[in-house]
Amino acid sequence: MKKSETCPKCHVVLEGSGLSCAECGWSKRERGDAAQQRADDPLRFDCAYEADGLRCRYPGNSAKRFGGPWHCRWHASCVDPVEGARLVHESQGYVHEDNETAHNAAVAMELKKWGMERRPGESKEAHIARMQDFCRRGIRELAYRQARQAANEAVAKDVAG
Repeated sequence: MKKSETCPKCHVVLEGSGLSCAECGWSKRERGDAAQQRADDPLRFDCAYEADGLRCRYPGNSAKRFGGPWHCRWHASCVDPVEGARLVHESQGYVHEDNETAHNAAVAMELKKWGMERRPGESKEAHIARMQDFCRRGIRELAYRQARQAANEAVAKDVAG
């Protein structure tokens, strides 16, 4: 006779395949190349909480341990399985913003404002080197202006005093 497995989270006897707990939403991922599974999972940054065969669609933002499953801010501390399931169903209408595209557009606009956009035919490395040189020149100019201002203030103080 096979020994019954219990849920490591709520200690209820697991039914069926024993890969998930209907009581608290805990799920056990099947073995394999875990890193590849995470990389191939389009929902890898979503909350890992599952209920009623659905996965929470809210963005995950906390892991119980490094590399552990991500949970949204609500499921990270959820202990009530009924509330957890309600949140999973509520999350199904959540639409992720494409933050990377918005961020890249903002960066491109800022670079263009300073004349630092990537030139046609310019390699990524050459573009980075040009931006670093631009920043170094700006820092040197700022330091020079600050030193000159401090020297002028010292002279003005000596003349007045």
